[in-house]
Amino acid sequence: MTVPHVETYTAKLVFEQAGMNEDSYEQSIIEVLRDELEYEHLYGPDVIRTSNRYDDAFLPGAIEHSLKSINPSLNRRAIDGAITRLKEIEGGSLVAKNKVFMDMLQNGVEVRWFDGAEDRTDIVKLIDFDELYGGNLLNDKLSDPFAAFDMYYFIGI
Repeated sequence: MTVPHVETYTAKLVFEQAGMNEDSYEQSIIEVLRDELEYEHLYGPDVIRTSNRYDDAFLPGAIEHSLKSINPSLNRRAIDGAITRLKEIEGGSLVAKNKVFMDMLQNGVEVRWFDGAEDRTDIVKLIDFDELYGGNLLNDKLSDPFAAFDMYYFIGI
């Protein structure tokens, strides 16, 4: 069993011994993500949100674009269904919700939708593992853009 306050205290000691504080540690991580892994760096308060409730778990607009790009053959209703399922993950505890999300991340999101004539079922992939590194796992350049945020507040779990 881990004791959170002991882990926090231990982490603070490690930072202090390395001559770092939380901000310098955060900035060093952002620097690696931005400069070495080519992530886009976004400052949270500058990100346009869909409401003032701070409940956007995904970058507004980006999730739709990414899912369409990864799943070009799927209908808009399937993409919208996956986004709805992602925003409304079922499960009582945070751990249970994380398990559901991890399964969706690895295996895709199963969606059911009506095409006007019949009910359909599709799997909407969240990550195209075949193309993650341009189809070549030896390639160190990611084929899809990633973003690193600092100061991005979220309320809602």
